[in-house]
Amino acid sequence: MDDHIRSVFLMELKKQCEFALGAVNQINNALQATRNRELPPDQSSYAHNEVFRGLHSFLTHTSNISRILWPPIPQKRKNESNSDYVKRFKKLPRVERSDALKEFLEIDDHHILKERRLRDHLEHYDERLDHWSESSERRNIVSDMIGDPSAIVGIDDADRMRTFNPNGAKYIFRGEEYDVQAMSSAVEELLKSLNEHGAR
Repeated sequence: MDDHIRSVFLMELKKQCEFALGAVNQINNALQATRNRELPPDQSSYAHNEVFRGLHSFLTHTSNISRILWPPIPQKRKNESNSDYVKRFKKLPRVERSDALKEFLEIDDHHILKERRLRDHLEHYDERLDHWSESSERRNIVSDMIGDPSAIVGIDDADRMRTFNPNGAKYIFRGEEYDVQAMSSAVEELLKSLNEHGAR
């Protein structure tokens, strides 16, 4: 990867970090508004929805970061040996690019931003609802809840679709918990590194 191409990808990573952190500000402002008991119902509902819109935005931008650094790789072909498979995907331009960027930025493959599962849940929410409708025993559903999930008892984990617990900044989706605060901190660290490497 030559310096010019690398600078273009670093610039895009920086932009996605800035967008993600902008979404964090949106989430925090909306959370603050939801705590205002004097807001009329329509404004309170708007602030509530803005929390989840901000979370979705944050996850979209962190996913864009993830795809630059950890792009999807093809499936192993039938009867393809492991060594042939590795040789094949290592030659892909997107894999060569990601390897070069990770080496330059000193990022390993155990990074929290590599995970895109929560974003995928939200992007394919219709499919998650299909699965819920086929598998839910009680057919209860809790969605877009802000607060501690234990505040509502008698709900199976799989019936909790979108829950954000501001205490610890955890996003819970069907029993899976994701640490939004840790992700946000990772974005801040990556942005700092990008700035130190002269990303524009």
